[in-house]
Amino acid sequence: MELHTLLEKAIDLERPIRYKYESNDGSDGERVGSPHALYAHPTTRKVACDIHQHSGASDTGNVVPFKPFLLEKMSAVEIIEEGEFKRSELYEFDAPRYVNAVAKLP
Repeated sequence: MELHTLLEKAIDLERPIRYKYESNDGSDGERVGSPHALYAHPTTRKVACDIHQHSGASDTGNVVPFKPFLLEKMSAVEIIEEGEFKRSELYEFDAPRYVNAVAKLP
């Protein structure tokens, strides 16, 4: 299944995902999180998914639990069918960056 389609499905069904991410800060590795919105950033046009990260490679130090992950740096993405979806209190349905959203939580 194509990555876009997989993320749209996870958002629509409110299911967490497991994924690998190639980070700029050296915290590469596997993560688990709940995807909230899939969109093209309004200025950079890079496709990103805002995810509430539950656990994973950047579990140490100053982890920002809700942040954008660029699709070009994501791999090995899978939906966790029986996992608990965690909605972030930082999520804003009408945030300006979602003007080009493909999928997002209500």
